[in-house]
Amino acid sequence: MKKLCSALLVMALTVAMVLPVFAAPSPQAEAKTAKSNATVAVAGADVKVLATDVHKEVINVVTNPTHLTNLGVSTAAKLAAAFDLKIEIPAGQASVSVPIKVNNAKVGDYAVILHRKADGQWEKVGEGFLAADMTVVGTFTSFSPVAVMVVDAAQASAAGVKAPKTGEF
Repeated sequence: MKKLCSALLVMALTVAMVLPVFAAPSPQAEAKTAKSNATVAVAGADVKVLATDVHKEVINVVTNPTHLTNLGVSTAAKLAAAFDLKIEIPAGQASVSVPIKVNNAKVGDYAVILHRKADGQWEKVGEGFLAADMTVVGTFTSFSPVAVMVVDAAQASAAGVKAPKTGEF
């Protein structure tokens, strides 16, 4: 009887140790969806993970040097975050400025915010060097998929990236 109880207990413990693995998300699913490495600190902001087809479009845009050049983005830029952003624009305003905190960059990196308009065209809505608060501000007239591109500080200075308003490196 002791051997039967021991065998049952060993099997129960083995099954119990494997159960958390079934709760983990699929690695394949994680590769297909974008995880947001940015946060938006605006009341009422709705930030969601991109649908798989939209994520594929974002990857196509941000890895194509021609697209980046047409948007005025350095080809040294890497995708830091991609997400779907929805915020209600207050009545009487044509646009709203949204600060986006980039979580996976460092102070001195150059960040660019890209936005896909309703007609499918991409536009640059904000850019700047990341300061201690790690935020870059984008001015939006509509909301939909957003991609945040980051150029490493060393590459930004080597490529001659200048701040849009001050012209400083």
